[in-house]
Amino acid sequence: MRVCIVGHICIDENPRGSEPAVRTPGSPAVFIVGEYAGLAGIETTVLATHGTDFSRLSPGTPLATPPGRSPSLLYRNYFVDGRRRQECRNTQNAAPPVLDGTARRLLAEADVVIIAPLLDNFTPDYLAGVFAIVSPSALRVLLPQGYFRAVAADQSIHQADFTEHARILPDVDLVVFSDEDCTDALDRAVEFSLSSPRTRIVVTQGELGATCVEQGVTHGIAASPISSVDELTTIGAGDVFSAHLALACVTSRDLRSAVATANEAAASFLDQGQRRLSPTDSTLLAG
Repeated sequence: MRVCIVGHICIDENPRGSEPAVRTPGSPAVFIVGEYAGLAGIETTVLATHGTDFSRLSPGTPLATPPGRSPSLLYRNYFVDGRRRQECRNTQNAAPPVLDGTARRLLAEADVVIIAPLLDNFTPDYLAGVFAIVSPSALRVLLPQGYFRAVAADQSIHQADFTEHARILPDVDLVVFSDEDCTDALDRAVEFSLSSPRTRIVVTQGELGATCVEQGVTHGIAASPISSVDELTTIGAGDVFSAHLALACVTSRDLRSAVATANEAAASFLDQGQRRLSPTDSTLLAG
């Protein structure tokens, strides 16, 4: 199975008290690639604008887009009162990837295409150009996180309205977003579903599981119970959910069954992350 991810990649910078900030490769693309790397029979490539700083930090990411000279998109993550706060830098260097010959070939050959923007600069016209290349039989997945974000002049991130949904969603088979991405997420999901009845919507809800929406009708799917989780380990869980949901939807039209499979994968990721959490991490989060 060939998977092509089109989106933003970034460097995550995580301050750690008085210690130097830790930089790690970030974005849904990175977590999805990591999850698929452990599965047989999946070939994943990424189309994303980036700099040599990202290439040095994550040489194993299968990027088909050559690096540029400018610094990569960077997110600074803070935890305040148990919630993550973010700043976003280098947005001017994060244009959608150019659809050159290599990109067009990868898109045309893909069985699954995942669109994963972290900013709202993937315009409807740009995506129309992408989907014009993609095979009609390929599964088209949108992770619209970036459309719910606005970056202020001080680089802080605030919620925004997904204003272009009516032009984008009709070309997409599956949409996955979190109830933390916007207020009244379930109401928005129903709105999106009614305006684009062919498109299936899934809203992740943390420990509550997820809700799928088909033609305006909602179905809640409970998550497997897990022990309490530190905030640091939750980073990437939603992307792991999306990765497994996409695979399950390739082989099954039963969305509720696919969501249950994705819930189990996310719970396993959280459990493994909790076991990996170092004593230093635990102390910082507790403080």
